[in-house]
Amino acid sequence: MNKHDIMGTIKDKVGTLEEGFGALTGDKETQLRGQARQLEGQVEGLLGTVIDEARAFYRAHPVISLLAIASAALAAIPALKGNR
Repeated sequence: MNKHDIMGTIKDKVGTLEEGFGALTGDKETQLRGQARQLEGQVEGLLGTVIDEARAFYRAHPVISLLAIASAALAAIPALKGNR
């Protein structure tokens, strides 16, 4: 678990409350803002999961991970130079 997991959960729950408050008061803008905050929280939670999985993979397979990073860096060099 990392900060993205925690913040994602918090944003999702706050968004749920905000959406509910908007529905209760009939304020569509608040409802939509709550739905957007929920989506933001879910995406951040997914980012946290990806980070945790990547760390676990690196711990289990450090050589493969370093080779993948090096390959990605070499593939990015032409784009960084402006040669597409």
